[in-house]
Amino acid sequence: MLQRCHVCGKTGGDCKPCGYCGWWFCGKHIDPEQHGCTGRARQTRIASLQQDEGGQAGMQRLEKPSGPKRGLSPEMFKGFSKLCVSYVHALKGREIDYTPESLLIVDKAINEGWPKDFFKGVEPAGSFSLSEIRNLPARSGEMLTIIILVFGSYLGEVILRNIGGGWEMDEHAMFKWGVTVPAGNRVFLVNVFHIAHESLIEPSKLFNSYVMAEVHKNLVDKGGVEAFKRREDFEREVKAFYERHMDVIKKVLEPGENPPGFYGYFLVGNNQ
Repeated sequence: MLQRCHVCGKTGGDCKPCGYCGWWFCGKHIDPEQHGCTGRARQTRIASLQQDEGGQAGMQRLEKPSGPKRGLSPEMFKGFSKLCVSYVHALKGREIDYTPESLLIVDKAINEGWPKDFFKGVEPAGSFSLSEIRNLPARSGEMLTIIILVFGSYLGEVILRNIGGGWEMDEHAMFKWGVTVPAGNRVFLVNVFHIAHESLIEPSKLFNSYVMAEVHKNLVDKGGVEAFKRREDFEREVKAFYERHMDVIKKVLEPGENPPGFYGYFLVGNNQ
């Protein structure tokens, strides 16, 4: 049975399990830092669901990782997500409302706003100042950091509002922060700032990343980790996602335009 990359959904012979967390990844994402590893060393994000005294399921962390905060916080991420709303409105003349479908509009704004080689050779800066943003060189590390935070924060807030979870520090996530989502008796990390960074140097994939997160959660909630690994279950859940969202997606896309990523997989058949 072909295994599927937990990050991008790719199947193939180069997929293998991470030695720390046990999830399967392709060659591009097998490095723990590339997939926000949830099991590396003792900084695992695996949680056990236990019954509290009131009979309600409660999630207990094995360990909360430490790391530099860089002045960031969940409240700051909410503020950065609002900057994304303002930017997209200024560029595209469209309102975005933290729905999954709005990520399609953000993807277009990213693809149209920055050539994919614009930040070539530029590394994100470890600090930044929003008060000085008007004076920052466009291709500076500080500007790159701010842009990543803007788009990554919006993706994170969309996940939190539509799937659930929370902002949490993680030593191995970009900027030491990510979004954790409960799935079955586990918690998985969405490395939203790494996704935003990749979206500036490759075709933007915020929407596809959301689809993967929701599908992952639904599959594991219903059938455990093995359900995510079974190709037929994965295909069925992705198809169900598009059936639920297609009416709204069509309103977001241009006439005749198809959704990106996994939807095209079904247009050409399920035997790829």
